[in-house]
Amino acid sequence: MATIVGGIAASHTPAIAYAFDTQKPDNPIWAPIFEAFAPVRAWLEEKAPDVLFFVYNDHVTSFFFDHYSNFALGFGEAFPVADEGGGPRPLPAIKGHPALAQHIAAGVVADQFDLSFFQAKGLDHGVFSPLSIMLPHEHGWPVAMVPLQVGVLEFPIPTARRCFALGRSLRKAILSYPEDIKVAVVDGALRFQGIPRGGFPTRDAPPGPKGPPATVAFYADDAVVATDGPFRGATGRFVRRDGAIVALRWGGRVHPREP
Repeated sequence: MATIVGGIAASHTPAIAYAFDTQKPDNPIWAPIFEAFAPVRAWLEEKAPDVLFFVYNDHVTSFFFDHYSNFALGFGEAFPVADEGGGPRPLPAIKGHPALAQHIAAGVVADQFDLSFFQAKGLDHGVFSPLSIMLPHEHGWPVAMVPLQVGVLEFPIPTARRCFALGRSLRKAILSYPEDIKVAVVDGALRFQGIPRGGFPTRDAPPGPKGPPATVAFYADDAVVATDGPFRGATGRFVRRDGAIVALRWGGRVHPREP
């Protein structure tokens, strides 16, 4: 039976791809990116998964709003790098795992989730930006991939509660796959960190020390609870404007989202 060896939560900002492609590991501005991913590379080397189940969102690169689904599962023998306007990055295509994808699709649909499916579509920086710094690929990727594209750019978007329920169904489907393979799940986790600005109790007061980042989990639409750290058990709610998150209401205060 398949085994889930663990999960990875990573940003997919294009800055990661730029730092990697321009080879800036010693540049003081970009070095923290490489340092942050070093433990991830070591963990992947140690666990040696056979397949990555990669949850991401496309940025209107291979998907468009004329046919835009909440959840689209990728089938195919391979997934190339998408051209995002300046030509595709010089990375090899990553092989797929159609048998696992088919098994996951059957299990998730049996759990009453209506999926879309795609083939022959390139994957954009939502996948390859973090992947290029997480794994060696000079002679091809050492793993296969089953990608799941989540449609979060066009309303109505799936709620956090719906995504949580899908995650449970995906776990059950992956673990019931009959072959002895190791699967790692890659996704983005939601974390926040308070950054003191100073100016209190006097205008010239310096900012205090940063607190540790905290992991939060959704318990309702746009409502979160801290699951660790000094704020554990505290709740907050995201504030939206025109659908986009612009602030977090936490502890009686509204904290604007940093640009």
